Amino acid sequence: MLHKELVNKIYIICSYLGLIGNYIWDIAILELVKPFVLSTLLVPICIDPFTYGDQVVLEPGSYGKVAGFGRTAAGEPSEILQALSVPYVPYSECKSASQDNEKQKYITIDKFCAGYTNGSSVCDGDSGGGLAFETGGLWYLRGIVSVSLGTIEHGGSSHCDNNLYSLYTRISSHITWILDVVDRIGHKRPYPSCPDKP
Repeated sequence: MLHKELVNKIYIICSYLGLIGNYIWDIAILELVKPFVLSTLLVPICIDPFTYGDQVVLEPGSYGKVAGFGRTAAGEPSEILQALSVPYVPYSECKSASQDNEKQKYITIDKFCAGYTNGSSVCDGDSGGGLAFETGGLWYLRGIVSVSLGTIEHGGSSHCDNNLYSLYTRISSHITWILDVVDRIGHKRPYPSCPDKP
């Protein structure tokens, strides 16, 4: 069952520049008008406040789960929520498998690589979805779908290449910012506005 709620405010890191900034700081927090009603089917995910947790979990052989409504093998967005278990991919393997040197610039300090090169991948429309890894019986958000390492041309438009790895924004790289935003929301303190970008 799909749950929807209105968004009251979107918080971003002011230095985020999208494509021209190589998608570094590709993260946002959505404050809802009213919170979701939790149930056995709708539960919160954990956030690890300690950055060393990634070193234990994000290693070769570890698998996380990601869900989304992105483009399917048929080339159309899915109307049904899809889920995929994906392996963590070490930096060196990720870099060597990228389509070209142009795409390697997206492997920024706040990203990690995960996925397959066999056609099973996150795709357009999945961006912003969470990648969770289980630790001690609890699921922790470790990454956010950011960008694919490759694109293909189809019908005059380009979209993700399902045969290349995807990059995820590393939650631990932004934990201080996340905790600050959540604290400000909880205590009803304003968050500084971002200056207008040129």
